[in-house]
Amino acid sequence: MPCHRLFRTAIVLLTVCLLVHAPFQGVAAASHSPKTYYVDAAIGDDSHSELQARDPSTPWKTIKMALGVAIASDTVIVQAGTYTENIESKHDGTSTNPITIKANGTVLIQAPPGTPPGTPGFFVSHNHTIIDGFSFSGWTTGLRLGAHDNGDGPVAGIIVRNNRSTNNTVNGIQFVNAVGCVAEFNIASNNGSNGISYSGNSGVIHGNTANSNGQFGIYVKDGIDHQVWDNTATGNTGANLKIQGTTIPPPGTSQPPGQRTFYINPSLGDDTREDWRAQNPLTPWKTIKRALGDAVSTNGAIPGEAIVLQPGTYPESVESIRDGLADTPITIKAKTPGTAIIQPPSGPGFFIAHNHHVLEGLLVVGGVSAIQIGPYKNTNGPVTGGIVRHTTVRNATGVGIRFINAVNGTVMHSVITKNGREGISYSGSGATIFNNLVIKNGRALASAYGITLINGELHQIVNNTIYGNLNGGVRLSTSNNIPVFSTVVNNIIVQNPIGVREPSGSNYTGRATLDYNIVYANATNYELSNAKLTLPGPNSIRSSPIFVDTAREDFRLGRVHTGQVADSPAINAGSDTSENWGLAGRTAFTDKLPDTGTIDLGYHPTLLYVAEGATTIGQATLTFDQEGQSFTFAGNLKAGLGNDGIETGTEFVQVAFGGYQCFFPSANFVRSGSGWVYNGNGVVASPPITVAAASLEELPDGSVNVSIQTTGLAFEALISTSMGIALQIGDDFGSALVNFHGTLEYP
Repeated sequence: MPCHRLFRTAIVLLTVCLLVHAPFQGVAAASHSPKTYYVDAAIGDDSHSELQARDPSTPWKTIKMALGVAIASDTVIVQAGTYTENIESKHDGTSTNPITIKANGTVLIQAPPGTPPGTPGFFVSHNHTIIDGFSFSGWTTGLRLGAHDNGDGPVAGIIVRNNRSTNNTVNGIQFVNAVGCVAEFNIASNNGSNGISYSGNSGVIHGNTANSNGQFGIYVKDGIDHQVWDNTATGNTGANLKIQGTTIPPPGTSQPPGQRTFYINPSLGDDTREDWRAQNPLTPWKTIKRALGDAVSTNGAIPGEAIVLQPGTYPESVESIRDGLADTPITIKAKTPGTAIIQPPSGPGFFIAHNHHVLEGLLVVGGVSAIQIGPYKNTNGPVTGGIVRHTTVRNATGVGIRFINAVNGTVMHSVITKNGREGISYSGSGATIFNNLVIKNGRALASAYGITLINGELHQIVNNTIYGNLNGGVRLSTSNNIPVFSTVVNNIIVQNPIGVREPSGSNYTGRATLDYNIVYANATNYELSNAKLTLPGPNSIRSSPIFVDTAREDFRLGRVHTGQVADSPAINAGSDTSENWGLAGRTAFTDKLPDTGTIDLGYHPTLLYVAEGATTIGQATLTFDQEGQSFTFAGNLKAGLGNDGIETGTEFVQVAFGGYQCFFPSANFVRSGSGWVYNGNGVVASPPITVAAASLEELPDGSVNVSIQTTGLAFEALISTSMGIALQIGDDFGSALVNFHGTLEYP
């Protein structure tokens, strides 16, 4: 029995399929011995058994038959001949044990007369599959890869090599929502539209030939981090090579200055390597300092270039070396957000003393200031265009993110928490502080607020959630004589000693626009000393925002639909539309309902439709009693490459066995050591099933151990020679326990 999607949501987060064969006794092994199946259109017979089909003298007749059986680590050998069948994959492989479908000789997959329009010759909708050596002709698309399992999720790790796809009405080879897939040494010619088309991220396209197609020879439609090299394309009507996504250098090559990407790995890197080697993710440098270079030579990153930090801990205090440019900044980013941990031994984590730098996806822990931008090196002049985004900053002894003499500095989509002084401090002009979570800062200084604007004009503080800072939420100026000209809208400011403070100043008028905010449950909501100049606007709200769970630092907005007591007054309460404020692609809800129409107030933590990587399961066991009335599942779950993490403590768990479904509400879990333990009295599902116990344990390497015990099964109601158990952990509902972004694979 296959595992099916149990809910329709924006992102299906996790499904595990463990095949268990009747009778239900003993332990279902978590390993699988690789098998080879044979297919031969001339002598094959689909009535042959699986055992017979593993003998080339008694093969199956159709490729479809073999794909219904082959699982991870298996190989399907297709003997020479013409096959008039359109084919579809049925199971995922894994990164270490793919499913291989290989032609032995000339194998033509030919569209028969009357084939419906839109039909591909081979539709691969499962991860880690290798297609090797086939020919396709007469289809709409000869070979289509993705999306996953007839849905819209990504497919990962598919390799298409040595194939020939010609004379199809649209595309020869087409990847849809693909991540880390490979097209190599294929021929794609005389197709109606594109020879090879790739949509998704991290494509590897090399050694292919694409001639005389109706549109593009090789078309990279979108996405990031593609490697495209050594292809031959001629005579294509639109263009031979059309790349709309972004590329990185092929392995072992060097890009021109201004277009380079350097890779850093604190464990595997070597700073003595030449710069062209560090442009290959397999041969990185060791330190960020090496990638930035030095001030007396031309080595290191220059405007337009990126420094990509692979997962690891970086014990560095990093200082910028040279300016970026407005259109081509110098970017320092984590390959996977949150996995590059900067732990400075002293001083700031980052001191950006030059113009136009971007820090993205980092986790900065400690330091005097975790991040300091400005003043300009050796002059104390202004620094322009410093940007911090998708970054977490915590536990600095001083300020979390500090701007000094900054112009047009930005902090967005970030979490700033538990820093000794201000969460964000800004002196200068043109601050954009947008869509951040600023909580529990200020333990070391009585005057430190969550966000402080020291001086200047043209500032914007928009759509932040500012909670539980020890001395105050938002401070507009630190001097009675220096007004701050700012727009403060769409924020949620709760549980601070003072919500918003503006010292009295000279007789400037219109200093701050202060409206469309929830300012609530602060000891003093507003301290506006010169109230004639700045007043809360008519759309200000003084009522609880109804967060999901502040004790667990879950500041998403409550709704009755997702299990909270009421709908948050922050919903649809903002100053403009989410589209105009740039948050239509994010959400403040646990069920990932997108923010549409009038913007919701406060921090929107979740990016919708992210490129999701794999989550893998290992060391899994599934144990049944002799009568098949109970089972225990235990396994270790780990985020894979491109995965945006395993976040315990925020989502829900669901388990299904065949037709059974049971749920683990978060109300029935309690924190225990490094994990969570189920303490309910059992969850009754339909048909009846009781969850006896469950636990989740967070490990130091970021993985999670999962254990589930159930009783009360009745397998006689589920007659089948092959049953399936599905473990789904996700956030389709509100009150929840565990959040896995990605596709879970079972090796």
